[in-house]
Amino acid sequence: MGCKRCKPHTALDRIERVLDSNRSNGTTNRFTSISITDGRRAYCCTSPKMSTILRTLRNLRRIGIKDYGHQMQYIGDTKAGTLIGVDRYGNKFFENIEEELPLRTRWVDYKEKEYDPSQIEPGWHAWISYMVDQPPTADKIMQTGVRTWELSEHRPMLTLSRAAFKTYNTVKPKYSAWDPVAAPRN
Repeated sequence: MGCKRCKPHTALDRIERVLDSNRSNGTTNRFTSISITDGRRAYCCTSPKMSTILRTLRNLRRIGIKDYGHQMQYIGDTKAGTLIGVDRYGNKFFENIEEELPLRTRWVDYKEKEYDPSQIEPGWHAWISYMVDQPPTADKIMQTGVRTWELSEHRPMLTLSRAAFKTYNTVKPKYSAWDPVAAPRN
């Protein structure tokens, strides 16, 4: 049963029988063959690079050349999915449950070129981090808008910029810098 490059294993035959039964039941599986050697799992004859190339080309066909270039420039990967919503800062949130890996099914397309994760609203942050199942557009509580305690506009994170907060030191230095003076030679 295995592929031509693999040695036939009894465990491999058992796994292929399970995969064949899953296919007949209509259950989809991500990998078609799995090889077991020395009690460890290894994916057999599925080239990750070829899978990535095929996935990239499939997403290129779905999203178009303009969005392909945009995604490759900003996130370094191509993703095709449905637009779930847009937050008040202009960020677009997408989801693709069928084809992406688990916990990588949701992503954001930031409006700004130089983006920062703090540019996401709290409700959208909870959704994109898998804390809640429903996006803020479908949740009644999150649709109430801006609360009184929230800032009306986004305040960017300034940690690595010149405007970062720096504490003012009021403690007198314990030592002073040494100023060497060279004595003239006779």
